[in-house]
Amino acid sequence: MNEKCQWLPNALSISRIPLGLLLILLYQPHNPRLLTYALAVVALALITDIADGKIARASGCTSRLGYMLDGLGDKAFYVAFLLVIQREYPASTTLCWLLIVREIAMYSLRVVSKDIESELKKLRVYSLLHAFWIRLWFLIVIVNDISAMIGHGTGWLMIVGLVCGSFAAISGGIGLAGQIRFVLE
Repeated sequence: MNEKCQWLPNALSISRIPLGLLLILLYQPHNPRLLTYALAVVALALITDIADGKIARASGCTSRLGYMLDGLGDKAFYVAFLLVIQREYPASTTLCWLLIVREIAMYSLRVVSKDIESELKKLRVYSLLHAFWIRLWFLIVIVNDISAMIGHGTGWLMIVGLVCGSFAAISGGIGLAGQIRFVLE
């Protein structure tokens, strides 16, 4: 495999780490200018998440390293967003920390177990459910903060967001339990 073709997908994956830091610094729901910049960071992170895999597959440059870096970039950005939610909405602290611990544990299992890919395929439905619910929660937070910024506060929306976050924790916890069981066997 040509290692030169891996640099772009890997760079896109790794870019989500500093983008996560930028998100933490810029996401200020009561400052329209900074919130706009933070939303641009979210959009850029989403683009890099889609593009890294597409470029790697299209150029025939998929690799275990790329797989690991994509996961690392995803986890870093998710954790950054969870830290923002925890900072802006302290009532969600416990849920955010549960999800952060889940992200760290999932990535750790991915790194230490070489044979986990076969198990991940069996548990994929839980990973997809987790990704759906957590992304929906992130979207709800963004919509809520934009609504509040333009003067249409929607407290009920954050309750719906917490429910989505709870579903993310449940589905993610089931997937994590399955992976832990596989590693311990």
